[in-house]
Amino acid sequence: MWALKLVLLGSLAVLGSVALVFVVGFVNPREKVNGLWLIVSAG
Repeated sequence: MWALKLVLLGSLAVLGSVALVFVVGFVNPREKVNGLWLIVSAG
């Protein structure tokens, strides 16, 4: 059961990171998304 929860939370973190990349790309296309953006969005 805990493995399923871990997979679901990991998937949610990846989905949030992808969503952040799309939002930043539409709002400010010249802005580069680095690792810090992804860590903050996953947290």
